Amino acid sequence: MKSRQRQEFQIPNSNPSAISKAAIRTGLQIPIIVLVASALLATLLIASILYSDRKNSQVAALRAEIEALKQEQKLVQLNVATLTDKVDGLEKAVSSQISMNVTALGTDIEALRRDQTIIRSEIEDLASEIESLKNVKPEEISLAEVELDVPRYKQAHNLTCESSAASMVANFYRIPLSEEAISKALPRDENPNLGFRGRLDGVPGGLTDYGVYAEPIREVLAANGLEVTYVEDGLDGIRRALARKHPVIAWVTYRLRVEQPVKIRLSTGQEVKMINYEHTVVVTGYNQEGFWVNDPFDGREYFYKSADFARAFGYLDNMALEVAPNNGL
Repeated sequence: MKSRQRQEFQIPNSNPSAISKAAIRTGLQIPIIVLVASALLATLLIASILYSDRKNSQVAALRAEIEALKQEQKLVQLNVATLTDKVDGLEKAVSSQISMNVTALGTDIEALRRDQTIIRSEIEDLASEIESLKNVKPEEISLAEVELDVPRYKQAHNLTCESSAASMVANFYRIPLSEEAISKALPRDENPNLGFRGRLDGVPGGLTDYGVYAEPIREVLAANGLEVTYVEDGLDGIRRALARKHPVIAWVTYRLRVEQPVKIRLSTGQEVKMINYEHTVVVTGYNQEGFWVNDPFDGREYFYKSADFARAFGYLDNMALEVAPNNGL
């Protein structure tokens, strides 16, 4: 048994050539393995270096991008601040403009209200005139054109239009009654229905220095031999008087200005209707469109359309005097 084992153990040594080849093969395998391992290690090292460089490059790029974003954020914040300032400025400007527009609008509304009041008054006057026309018989109105040759005088004082108008009418009937004589004959009173109110040379257009209404003028003309009656029925009454060849003294406003009548309380407690720029003219003729008048303010003749004359004539309730001679001529 031992002899066999020894024999088997010694078998490899029985062939030196085979043993040498195996040793050589084994010796060659070890360096190759080392070389392969070294190559793998080198490859891994290179890969690690390349990966590290790439990672560093990416980090640097990210940092640069972050820095750019920070700069952009600062720029955005600056723009936001600038826009905020502009918005604040615009808000202030818009607020100021709105305030100004509201004030101007309030003024316009107030003016429109005044105009509305005037227009309403004119509509009422026209409605009254239309109503009066409904009651007039056709034969009472002459449609022919009428114009009387009444002399024209220029008033000597600022506020003596009534006396000048009365003088024109008196001289139409060849009664030499001057403006000065009529003014002296008029009583003085704060109530224009009773006498001349204010100063003869007061400032035109006011209510303190004013003028005189129809009744005192009627009394002076009647005292000088003329037949003087109040005109009724507004414009139609004026037309009928002119058709009878009788001139008419009418109370209107200067150049038919648009005004608003007011009530003035006198020292007696009585209220009297008055109007700024109260004026008196002599109506000398008419046609289908309007009326001719002698204006004592400048001594000239004017033609006014019926609607305009009716408006101004209505301010003092169609105050007018028809003047005729006592013999009815």
